[in-house]
Amino acid sequence: TGVYNSKYAAPTTINTNSEDLSSSWYMEDGSYIRLKNVVLGYTIPQNLLDNVKIRQARVFLQAQNVFTLTKFTGPDPEALGYPYPISFNVVAGLNIGF
Repeated sequence: TGVYNSKYAAPTTINTNSEDLSSSWYMEDGSYIRLKNVVLGYTIPQNLLDNVKIRQARVFLQAQNVFTLTKFTGPDPEALGYPYPISFNVVAGLNIGF
């Protein structure tokens, strides 16, 4: 009949349905909201540090690529053509000054 009910376009080398025309068939919305970097820190009060002869101390926790909100079906809406999702990283630390 020449009429097919298909969800996806059929690839072919025979140009019977004008397959060479530009199309947005495989395009999708790539908008997103991302929390890329967050740091939580706490400076230890001086009265707790006086007994151990430390001038200052701070503990911290840093996270990268915490979350991404999107309807994009690929691995990452920000990395065009990159086939892998970005990694989630966490760093904990302690800064001490004598």
